[in-house]
Amino acid sequence: MTWAGDLRLPAGNGTIPFVDVRDVAAVAVAALAPSGPQGVLPVTGHEQLSHDQVAAALAAAFGRPITYTDVDSEEFIGLLMARGFSRGYGQFLADALREVAEGRLLIPASDTVERLTGRRPHDVIDFARYHAAHLAVP
Repeated sequence: MTWAGDLRLPAGNGTIPFVDVRDVAAVAVAALAPSGPQGVLPVTGHEQLSHDQVAAALAAAFGRPITYTDVDSEEFIGLLMARGFSRGYGQFLADALREVAEGRLLIPASDTVERLTGRRPHDVIDFARYHAAHLAVP
């Protein structure tokens, strides 16, 4: 059975401030500059999003059904192992996602991207549209 188009994660209805890799790169460039900032630089998106919201943004951008399904940790770990990841890594991610689901892992949105780049972070719609335009997806 194939699960294409279904994000299967043990994250429940938890939310996190998803961050676009382009924003991570922009902060890294700013931090590595000779006059760059020092210390801890939390890099997040600017709003809390559920996995349902992320799936909806991806579906709209790719023009095909993409859904989110909350699964138990063992199924998630099995899916990762089938793709070559270790059980330990799968367990680490499953534990973190379950903490998000249960509200025990709260990741606050930060202003780091905007402060260091002078622009708002890319939102999930920007992320989805960019990748839909640049990825070869069958």
